[in-house]
Amino acid sequence: MRLRRHHRWPLGLLLISTLTAAAPLVASAQLVDPTAAPSVDGKVVDELRVQGNRRSEADAILERITTRPGQPLNRRTLQADIRTIFRLGFYRDIQVDLSEEGGKSVLTFVVDEKPSVRKVLYDGNEELDDEELGEVVDIRGFSILDQAKVNRNAEKLKDLYTEKGYFLADVDWEIVPLENNEVDVVFHVVEKKEVKVARVAIVGNDALSDNDIKQFLETREEGFFSGLSGAGSFKSEAFERDLLRVNQLYYDRGYITARVGEPKVELTPDRARLYITIPIEEGERFKTGDIDVTGDFLESHPKEAVMQLVALTTDEWFSSSQLRKTINDIGEIYKDEGYAYVNIVPNTRVDPDTRRVNLTVDIEKGEKVRFGRITVVGNTRTRDKAIRREMRIYEGEYYSSTGIKRSKALITRLGYFETVEITTRPRRDDNTMDVVVEVKEKPTGTFQVGAGFSSIESFVAQAQISQENLFGRGQSLSFQATLSRLRSIVNLRFADNYFMDTRVRFAANVYRFETNYQNFTRRSLGGNLTLGYPLGDDWSVAGTYTLEYVEVDSGGFGRRNVPTIANLFSNGRTSSVRLSLFYDTRNNRRFPSKGWFNTASVEHATGALLSENRFTRYRLRGRYYYDLGFNIVLKANAEWGAITSPQARGVPIFERFFLGGPLSMRGFQINSLGPSIPVLDSVRPDSGTVSQNIGGTEQLQVNTELEFPILQKVQIRGVAFIDAGNAFRLEDGYSDKLDQLRFNWGFGIRWFSPIGPLRFEWGFPFNARGDEDSSVFNFSIGNFF
Repeated sequence: MRLRRHHRWPLGLLLISTLTAAAPLVASAQLVDPTAAPSVDGKVVDELRVQGNRRSEADAILERITTRPGQPLNRRTLQADIRTIFRLGFYRDIQVDLSEEGGKSVLTFVVDEKPSVRKVLYDGNEELDDEELGEVVDIRGFSILDQAKVNRNAEKLKDLYTEKGYFLADVDWEIVPLENNEVDVVFHVVEKKEVKVARVAIVGNDALSDNDIKQFLETREEGFFSGLSGAGSFKSEAFERDLLRVNQLYYDRGYITARVGEPKVELTPDRARLYITIPIEEGERFKTGDIDVTGDFLESHPKEAVMQLVALTTDEWFSSSQLRKTINDIGEIYKDEGYAYVNIVPNTRVDPDTRRVNLTVDIEKGEKVRFGRITVVGNTRTRDKAIRREMRIYEGEYYSSTGIKRSKALITRLGYFETVEITTRPRRDDNTMDVVVEVKEKPTGTFQVGAGFSSIESFVAQAQISQENLFGRGQSLSFQATLSRLRSIVNLRFADNYFMDTRVRFAANVYRFETNYQNFTRRSLGGNLTLGYPLGDDWSVAGTYTLEYVEVDSGGFGRRNVPTIANLFSNGRTSSVRLSLFYDTRNNRRFPSKGWFNTASVEHATGALLSENRFTRYRLRGRYYYDLGFNIVLKANAEWGAITSPQARGVPIFERFFLGGPLSMRGFQINSLGPSIPVLDSVRPDSGTVSQNIGGTEQLQVNTELEFPILQKVQIRGVAFIDAGNAFRLEDGYSDKLDQLRFNWGFGIRWFSPIGPLRFEWGFPFNARGDEDSSVFNFSIGNFF
């Protein structure tokens, strides 16, 4: 505090200064000895002011102090006022000035505000991104700088890295001054190398082997495939869960007195490896004794029916997981009847002499509960109705646990959201439960313009724009244009799964395609209309009308120019109707990791529809997705198709099946597989013959692939695959078709980029023939299946 003298006041005023030269950003209070300045006790103040405040309001300061205008000054009161202002935490220096203005005495509190934080920045972090670090840092933009708080947050960041297995990580911080009394807080991170788990030792286990226990642990020893599976990483939270898992594993096998002791985690002297020891006391194994169910029963489920839901069996080994299943299964029955607060208490009585666990399940159903208000939050683009129409719970109806789970699954399946959470909030006044549906949206639109070079297609130019959630209505609109040596595509597509706010699915497609096969070129101009209707949440049917004009010319991307085959090469109009049946349980329509997607369809082009090309095509397709954990997904795809024609010339070549390429057999050149016939090498009568692929009237393909993370943070994943299949003549025998099956294997990289999934894949055929490449590279955009 400084002493300021005015010529009209011969006596000075005690001033208290808190400015410290050694630490200019840290506020501290240093009270001057009262005897060092003349006393001003008793002096009446006419007006109070605040000076130097830019972000804080003067009234907010003056309201907190005790000194008031018209009252005599008191030195101790003034000191207490300064301490009160300091406790606000906004100032690093406070000075007090008493002056005379126009015959009035004015007391001014001169404050020096602490800097405000403009941004919190991170430097050097690669393994953990800014968002992960920001979850533990509680410094926010536009807050007042507090260096002690900055230091605490640096320690929190270091603890986070330790939790993630980076025991050597170091975190330092820096305050960067800016204009307008602002600063940036920068945390400098040195991550260093992640400490790996070298060994997990289990001691004291006789009943269960090490492998029996380790297969349930997240914390695993480093191995050859650690980079793919994540094994070898140590995370404190995961290890705590592992200890609970070990306990649970023993309880599940009947060892209800088993105990997991204090684990020992040792760091090697070079701080590069961890050695973990988990001690176990197994105890005796118990069987299930007498079982009974008591309490409130439903008319739809009397005691006998509830007893059928008990998963435990008398005289078999006791299992805690079967007990949980029993409680959950019984609870689901009651919750689906509206008893949201049903209380199910398993009363166990342990008999150590007979090593039996006697069980009585007591049910208290409580009152019925109805759904109250259903609120959707987090949807900034998607309209409420696009979410609500996927829900299977409704306001005013009785509570349903199955309805909540089903609603979450169907909303997630849309593919518009990163996360979907449904929570309930009981009301105090009645038996009503409000529901909150919270979603986190993700981009659903893509825009791409680019060019590239492919070993198969040579120069490729492409433009694509699509929106899967048009105007937030759940509609999709896409436009694609592609030009290369093999294909020319212009395609405009619109789809609405709730056409005119009904349950009718509508889709329209207008296109112009030109595709080069090995020995011919197919051109088509047309479109189709689809109307569908759901038969339930998983089943649906659809009908599609297609009208297109097709031209076919000899000459494709193959090396030879062969003459036209008269009965196969024909131009004409195709007018067809296709009926389809769908079964879809995928957890996400865009990027599934669980569930089935099956289709069956028949397409009929007939003269009754004024079609010049006449045929009937049958297709079956089954796709399966299985989540193996650790972001690894197993995928399987099987397709069968057959086509017949009543015309004497047979099935036109442009409607036949050709396999090979990135969407079927990835170890073979595009459209290169299928039956072939000998044809003249040229139009000259004395020329020799060559083999020409004419496509099959039946096809079969099976694709299996394992998709795993490489750099999960930037959505780069790897894939290993095996494909089998071919196109056949429908009239050939089954043994002949089996002999003609071709196989390939391969691997690839997939980047789920902002413009869409990019696929880079290398395929290798088994037993490649003389005219086939030993390896094929494919680049494509979009998912395979």
